[in-house]
Amino acid sequence: MPWDQVKYFGNKEGHGKIFLFDFKHPDEGVRELSVEGDSGLRLFPHGISLWHNKDSGEIFLFVVNHSPSYDCVEKFLYLPKKRALKHIKTYRDPAFRLANDVLATGEDSFYFTNIGYFHSHLGNMLELLPLLPFGNVVYYDGNTYRQVVDNLLTPNGIAMSLDGKYVYLCTSLARDLMIFQREENGNLVLLEEVPLYTSLDNPTVEHATGNILIGTQHVNHKMIAHLENPLVPAASQVLLLKTHGSNVTAVSELYSDDGSSLWGSTVASLYNKSMLIGTVYHKLMYCKVNVL
Repeated sequence: MPWDQVKYFGNKEGHGKIFLFDFKHPDEGVRELSVEGDSGLRLFPHGISLWHNKDSGEIFLFVVNHSPSYDCVEKFLYLPKKRALKHIKTYRDPAFRLANDVLATGEDSFYFTNIGYFHSHLGNMLELLPLLPFGNVVYYDGNTYRQVVDNLLTPNGIAMSLDGKYVYLCTSLARDLMIFQREENGNLVLLEEVPLYTSLDNPTVEHATGNILIGTQHVNHKMIAHLENPLVPAASQVLLLKTHGSNVTAVSELYSDDGSSLWGSTVASLYNKSMLIGTVYHKLMYCKVNVL
């Protein structure tokens, strides 16, 4: 961890938390979800994905978990009456390098992205400076882990179309949205790379329309400085991509900020005409979208 981050977060050992936000009751703010089932679990969450079993009604949460020495994915069962998460399973394998995001495809299957090869901060910086394409996408089918996309430059967030036919992958430094066709065995076939001329972080798919919402940072040098020192402001941006099948038909900017109000946007979610924007270090922003 860079020294400025150490100073920002403090030297005390801590753990991460997972929160719930209810779009129907935004005035309640966020609520921490307690974790049951594994008292020894240390949680440092990063990417997150939800799987809803429509037959049983159960909701499972898959979370990328960082530790000082390795990365893994944790599986939880959401307990709505308790507003809690029950820890079910830890997925750990040498295929996890520097994991960034996870995309659930079933109760025991998922994709995850390795944004780089080296787990350490120093190693990651050494591969990023010459822009080495050491990132990849790995698929776990319930039995084995296998690489399905390789030679990627900073693959970041990953999401799937509502019908499960297409997978969307954001690349930060390459600044493209990659669209893949998903085959029955989980393999991914590249269909298109959409240049968006901004640093892409995480995509989400709007449930009402299937459109793609992406949290981005459009001033790279500010974001790099912010990642090293959380007290340095960074710009924020949210893009909305309208889709038809596998095609992106239009791109619009729903939010833009030079760092005056929100620092380093990473992800956004839409519900009706309300939007929630997340950041790396700063805060959550809830706002109304009147242009839809």
